[in-house]
Amino acid sequence: MKIAIIGCGVIGSALARHFAQRHQVLLCDHTYEKSRQLAHEIQAQAYEHPMRAIEQAEMVVLAFKPKDLANFAAEMAPIFQSHHLLVSVLAGTPVALLQRYFPSPLIIRAMPNLPMICGEGIIGFVETAELTPAIRKRVEDVFQGLGLLPWLSEEHLEALSAIAGSGPAFVFVLIEAMIASGIMLGFSQEQARDFVLKTIEGSVALLKATGKSPLDLKINVASPGGTTMAGLKVLDEQDIQGIIQKTYQATYLRAQELQK
Repeated sequence: MKIAIIGCGVIGSALARHFAQRHQVLLCDHTYEKSRQLAHEIQAQAYEHPMRAIEQAEMVVLAFKPKDLANFAAEMAPIFQSHHLLVSVLAGTPVALLQRYFPSPLIIRAMPNLPMICGEGIIGFVETAELTPAIRKRVEDVFQGLGLLPWLSEEHLEALSAIAGSGPAFVFVLIEAMIASGIMLGFSQEQARDFVLKTIEGSVALLKATGKSPLDLKINVASPGGTTMAGLKVLDEQDIQGIIQKTYQATYLRAQELQK
């Protein structure tokens, strides 16, 4: 399949690298040198103007900044034909708006997260009445290997955006704090990083292997009156669960605001 990617930022570049393993990739970015360098790296084609890429493609992925959508659509919408699959990864941009801008192609809204770079991501897709099982299968085949590929309502996609899209940033904050704590306790930066990452990897692996809830495993780790309980007491006093829930709520509300 010929796939045009318009926008070669972090997400667009990650998708291009993955697609290029099995498909012909056509790249365009407002900074031509960026798309040219990426094209050289992955043996793709780069274009200075998106029209040439779109005309040749079967699937077109919009991966630029949402604020640029109106100007892009004003110039490029007439280029799209009914045979095109238009995949948008633009945050806060609902299917209805995309359909108004691009009446001809079949619209697929997607929400990828950064861990897809290493094949451990989540890419949510919005279910619409126009998407037949055959079309969904084509999309899944293209994105296969990047992680989980759930099909959701648009409302649930916004919730997934908070959990999986923004979630890695919140996990990285936790990891950053744990590494800093390790350094405070006398370990080197490298040691603290290794120990923290292995602790998190092991904890996730244990959750998967046992099928137990996080609460059950927390109880397994924490002996009454022991060292872990002393730390958990601090987390409870600071209402860590409430803080995390407020964090996700703020993220979700902002996602809804962006759609208005």
